[in-house]
Amino acid sequence: MKITQMSRLTEDGFVIVVNWKLEMVNEGYMAARSGTVSFDKADGISFVPYESLTEPDVVKWVEAELGEAKIAQLQLDMLNQIKEMKAPKTAVGMPWAPSTVLVPPPLRMS
Repeated sequence: MKITQMSRLTEDGFVIVVNWKLEMVNEGYMAARSGTVSFDKADGISFVPYESLTEPDVVKWVEAELGEAKIAQLQLDMLNQIKEMKAPKTAVGMPWAPSTVLVPPPLRMS
């Protein structure tokens, strides 16, 4: 999981919104999910000064907020999306024209 952006209160640096992205790469195919988690001081999160935050700290907050079941479902959804990319069940075209199968090219990993 990666943190892509955060919003905070300027008065004390309390993080109120975290944008996250979860990615999966398998045999050159990639799927991703992203979302937003909001926090409120009433949530009971231990306050960490904004300047002292690390990405692993914030990832833990997001994972705790999403929960293990939601994260597992997101991973399963991405895996199924990649399986569909590898072996598509649908195609577009017209019988009088060459058939086209919608398969994105594999990502080139450097």
